[in-house]
Amino acid sequence: MARLNIPPTKSSLLAVRRDLAVAAEGFSLLDQKREILVLDLMRLLAEVRPVQERLEAVCREAYAALRSALAANGSRALALAAAQVRLQPQVTVVTRVVAGARVPDWAMTSAALTPQYGFAGADATADAAMDAFRRLLATAGEMARLETAVRLLARELKKTRRRVNALEQLFLPSYRETVAYIQDSLAGRELDAIFVMKLVKRRLEGAAAGGQSYCPGVELKAE
Repeated sequence: MARLNIPPTKSSLLAVRRDLAVAAEGFSLLDQKREILVLDLMRLLAEVRPVQERLEAVCREAYAALRSALAANGSRALALAAAQVRLQPQVTVVTRVVAGARVPDWAMTSAALTPQYGFAGADATADAAMDAFRRLLATAGEMARLETAVRLLARELKKTRRRVNALEQLFLPSYRETVAYIQDSLAGRELDAIFVMKLVKRRLEGAAAGGQSYCPGVELKAE
């Protein structure tokens, strides 16, 4: 892993250590966020299967009821009856936050089933078809809610994984290697300084023992 191209000084060491601590804390938070997203995504995926099965069943029932209504009333009479239907479902939209990700959530309440057209316009098969499609709309709304949440959480999870991998595989190893390099360089300089000081001390002691000054032009005199 390539280290940072910075001078091996004490100030650089302090700066890199500070950045490394911040990055390590960020990595821990992102890793926790990833786990939360995975758990919530798994929970939603577990809800998708039964809703999908219910949607398929309700869809089959609705179109079967529609075929029966068409056979009993004809397409023209059924179209005239459908034009009189005024069933407006109520949709309540809220936003929930999952590990910092904003996920829209909504609940759909179907309107109460009341007479929508005259008795001469269509028979009971039209009522059954209308009720079946009313339930189909509610189930399709529930499926859309789950699919939207899954898609948004999966997208956020993908971004979080990229950031975690970048920190784990690139940023943190690079900064750790830089810290080790600076520490080794500073330790080497300290050893060199100690070696030079010992060498100078030995030469000074040797010069003093021989009555000579280590510095040119200066004599050491014994008192």
